[in-house]
Amino acid sequence: MKGKSIDKYTSTFEVLLRRAGWTRDDQSTIKEFVQGLPMWLANRIMARSPPPNKARLSEWIYVARDEVVKDQERMTMLGGYGKRNDIVRDNRQKYYNA
Repeated sequence: MKGKSIDKYTSTFEVLLRRAGWTRDDQSTIKEFVQGLPMWLANRIMARSPPPNKARLSEWIYVARDEVVKDQERMTMLGGYGKRNDIVRDNRQKYYNA
């Protein structure tokens, strides 16, 4: 998935799946899908409780997209929060040093 969005990875995987003639919900197919994901994403999916059904590729795709969206939300919230704190700290130091 390196450098691709989850949607691009998923659509490419689906095309290759059909070309190879693999069974969509076979455990080997799902294993290949997961192994193509970045490690952080595969770990988050595997850590879900309950984990996705091991016999349904569509469930793994849905969960992967959900985790990517959650990660983007985390980055938006935490990224802005960290920057704001740096500004507050800088201003506080200026106030106390004056």
